[in-house]
Amino acid sequence: MLALIPLTFVVLAMDHPVSIDGRFEDWAPIETDQPWSLQVRSDVDYIYLMAHRTGPTRVAQQLDTPLKIGLDLDGNASTGCSEGGLKGTELAFILSPKEPGQRRGGVLAASWSADGTKDYRSPYEFDFLLAPSTESRRHEIRIGRSQLGLTNGPIHILLNPSEGEFITETLDPSDGLQANVSHAAVPMRSDDALRVTSWNIERGGLLKRADLVSQILAAIQPDVLLVQELQDDQDPRDIKQVLETAMPDSTWTVAMSPRGTGLRSAVATRLPAIPATGFNAIRRVDDLDRIVKAAGLIITTENQSSLLAVSLHLRCCGALHGPEDMVRISEAMSIREAITIAAAEHSPTSLVIGGDMNLVASQLPLTVLQDKGQAMLGEGHTGDLTVATPGHLDDGATYTWFDADSQFTPGQLDFILTGGDAHQAQSYIFDSTDLTSEELGELPPHATSEASDHLPLVVDLTFQSE
Repeated sequence: MLALIPLTFVVLAMDHPVSIDGRFEDWAPIETDQPWSLQVRSDVDYIYLMAHRTGPTRVAQQLDTPLKIGLDLDGNASTGCSEGGLKGTELAFILSPKEPGQRRGGVLAASWSADGTKDYRSPYEFDFLLAPSTESRRHEIRIGRSQLGLTNGPIHILLNPSEGEFITETLDPSDGLQANVSHAAVPMRSDDALRVTSWNIERGGLLKRADLVSQILAAIQPDVLLVQELQDDQDPRDIKQVLETAMPDSTWTVAMSPRGTGLRSAVATRLPAIPATGFNAIRRVDDLDRIVKAAGLIITTENQSSLLAVSLHLRCCGALHGPEDMVRISEAMSIREAITIAAAEHSPTSLVIGGDMNLVASQLPLTVLQDKGQAMLGEGHTGDLTVATPGHLDDGATYTWFDADSQFTPGQLDFILTGGDAHQAQSYIFDSTDLTSEELGELPPHATSEASDHLPLVVDLTFQSE
């Protein structure tokens, strides 16, 4: 017999939009001692779910037991899936799948025809989005409506958190038919702001796809570029040439992390700059034979303040508390030590750190840098660094990486932190698919996805002492 799990379930009309950002500010608070609670919302484009589970934090795409979300789209329990907690559903999303012949981890979609024939599909086909990418007790999910072929009838939603247990509720898709968010234009930079862009340009793409990257950078117009995934054989002089082509009448300074790590990080700026002491070869605190992929420059801003800019790329992949997670934490500790050394030598008044942190498990690498991070600038500096919260211009979502060929769904892997006299004026994620044809100009509609599997983060900074 299938057991019903106690559940708090709330269906909300669309009184304000939902952004899949992992912050949950769009959802009404629920106080419950039940093991599961679920909220459901919809608009003209999407169905939204927010699932909360008590107990330890978990990574939704690395669960020990798969979590299944089924949709009964025709209201007929005798069609679609014929057995188990998903009986009667035509479509399901399996988080952390363990299906026969399928790769574990990530998210897998399964669909059933009217006669019960099962077919595995990519979650990307359904515009499936989940946040956060890291450990949490709450996860919010978005599913595209147009891909479901929905009618105006009710949608029966089944949550199957473990074998033999399920929860079922009904969503009226006529609720909340207002569009999510109106399009926002690309923000203009104020005259007194400095524009910082962090971008993992996949596998040496800054040079390998130089023409396209140059077009994108010309559209963004960064003053400081924090770039990751440069390759060992790529030279700072070639990078400088691409940047000066993208932004004519400018002269760029480039600092790169050492060769030998396969993929390298770099900081580049069109402002006066010198290399940061302590960044010529940062070694991991737990393994002195390993070099951390981080680079630093001391930059003189237009108001003559001094900015330490750091580009980093932490270890990829892995599970919560696994070896890769431990490496990321160690790398963050090493970078923190290098920043302290550079600040003692150069006395910068402000700090910006950005890059691909690969946060797919714990949030500790980010916490290591953020908590009491102002102290890295030296005596008199107290408090935490500020983590930027850029979002997509069309819907406020915060994912910075996606790969439609992957079983892992889009996630927020890239971050920017600031401290000292640097204040964040505005921030956004630059995705060419979010832009209108007028805003694109000569930029191809899919320029950013063709350039890299990561998206550029843009933060405008102003400088004034507290």
